Amino acid sequence: MHLDETPLFAPLEGLEAGSTLVLDDAELAHLKVFRLNAGDTLDLVDGRGRSARARTLNAKRGELVLEEILADERVRPAEPALAIGALKGNALEEVLDHCAQMPLRALQPLWCDHGQRAKGADAAEGLEKRLRAKARVALKQSRRLWATEILPPKSLDEWLAGAPGTIVLLDEEGERAPELPGAASGLWLLCGPEGGFSARELGLVGPDAVKLSLGPTRLRAKSAPIFALGALGALLARR
Repeated sequence: MHLDETPLFAPLEGLEAGSTLVLDDAELAHLKVFRLNAGDTLDLVDGRGRSARARTLNAKRGELVLEEILADERVRPAEPALAIGALKGNALEEVLDHCAQMPLRALQPLWCDHGQRAKGADAAEGLEKRLRAKARVALKQSRRLWATEILPPKSLDEWLAGAPGTIVLLDEEGERAPELPGAASGLWLLCGPEGGFSARELGLVGPDAVKLSLGPTRLRAKSAPIFALGALGALLARR
């Protein structure tokens, strides 16, 4: 039997047909849900440009042998990234769940004047861990070859000081189809938290940012980035 559901995640770097590997605990749980037996086949993806077909050796222990390398992209395609103010509750995870199914190079959570802030280093690390788990799920769901990189949360001030590249600011006063300079790999879509960016923060972003509008409709902070990334992707496809 071949598993036609979503692929499972496994590190594939350096492996070839005939190589053996063992799934981690999270993927082993999925393997058990699908009730695969020895000899059954499934697809794997590593989020770093490779996918493979594998045969089950021992389903209970998650032991597999690679039968065929299906894809091997050595260079990541040019993709935009998303920097977004931290949202309430699990809203940021919901945003990533949708956005990471589209071409998205990285996600940068931001601490903003009007946004949520993690209460201590443990909370920030917990947020990163949950976002990485969501990115893995989205990778498998979309059958993409490259996973969205989750960057450690930082303040908007610190992020801007690091010269991130060309900023596309989601702004109701922007244009529906602005001119996008540079390569897609250098673009950062910047979205604010609930309540938006403060006047101080907008001053830091500066006038050089490209302003993208989604029209007069007012969207929730967890909905706007999803539509904005789709709109940005459509604009990039026209170039």
